[in-house]
Amino acid sequence: MNGEAIKPTPKTVRICGVVYEFRLDFNALVWLEENYLDKQTVNGVEIVQPGDYMTDLQHGKLRSARAILYAGLMASLPDGTTIEQFGAMLNSNEIFAMAGNLNQMLSKDLPEAKDAPGEPNPSEIPGTGPGSTTSEP
Repeated sequence: MNGEAIKPTPKTVRICGVVYEFRLDFNALVWLEENYLDKQTVNGVEIVQPGDYMTDLQHGKLRSARAILYAGLMASLPDGTTIEQFGAMLNSNEIFAMAGNLNQMLSKDLPEAKDAPGEPNPSEIPGTGPGSTTSEP
């Protein structure tokens, strides 16, 4: 995914009566990549790997909803606000309302896989479109 494919459009989010701007821009995506981690311990060794926040969101995990919301709101939150402080700002009604609307908010900013620049359409690759006959050696 390159920068041209990401088209963040600001959205307003109201938290405890205060309006913030949600923008899932490049900085927000990098924050998610660096901070949304899956940790597990195997044979006494902690293994840390990047987490899949979008899959977790689709499975209704509030951890991913909080991380995505925080990343998108970071620039408009008071300086120094941690993700834990952000989570404490939300009441239960806001959490579920925002988590429920998050997929819709994100769908306008992130490209569909088929629209991603640099990804060839299989029908445009010689020998892979409908009616092609390819044989493997």
